[in-house]
Amino acid sequence: MNPQKNQDERKPGLLDGIQGEVSAENAPLLEFITKYAGVIAGCLILFLVVLGGLGVWNWYQGKQRQEALEELANLEYRPNGPEKTAALAKFAESAPGAMQVSGYMALGKSALEDGKPEDAAKAYANAARLGAGTSMGLAAALAEAESLLRAGQGSEAVARLQKLETDFPQLASAPVFKEILAEAATAAGNRELAVKTYEWLASNAKTPEGAYFKSRAEALAAK
Repeated sequence: MNPQKNQDERKPGLLDGIQGEVSAENAPLLEFITKYAGVIAGCLILFLVVLGGLGVWNWYQGKQRQEALEELANLEYRPNGPEKTAALAKFAESAPGAMQVSGYMALGKSALEDGKPEDAAKAYANAARLGAGTSMGLAAALAEAESLLRAGQGSEAVARLQKLETDFPQLASAPVFKEILAEAATAAGNRELAVKTYEWLASNAKTPEGAYFKSRAEALAAK
């Protein structure tokens, strides 16, 4: 018996059996699979690892969001004051993903409660920028304009509101928006716009304040 000969003889394997069964047309494909079986297996393992990694990443993001929500809720329950505002500013700057919008909204509210409308306007501007194209972003932009108005920056408030009206034409028929615009125009000394807006409110706002809006328009027009 020749040991070397026995070592050189290869027992038929699974792929050999398959090769014996496949047709001539499919032989090249099987030959490719046989030749690169290790690479294909490696790619499959990599694919599974990537899928697993995505699952872990989604879980991690969800965990981060939950922790951020809890932290924001705790900050909101703090007594009003500079310390609360400073903590919210720190949170807003480092909050994960979309939580930044909520952080800056809370910061703007806190700054207004501190009597700092200019700081509030900056916070709301950040929220509007980060939430652009969303209902939260629109709410932040309106809050920014109102904060500018409270800060005595009527012209800046009017400019912000007019840009919003261009970007969101549906606001042209919203009484709340028109009321903010009328107040901002009055503060900015833009009498023509203020009169026009108050007249619109007097005719279209289905509220008891209709008579007030009409009197405001008449008083401004008489000046």
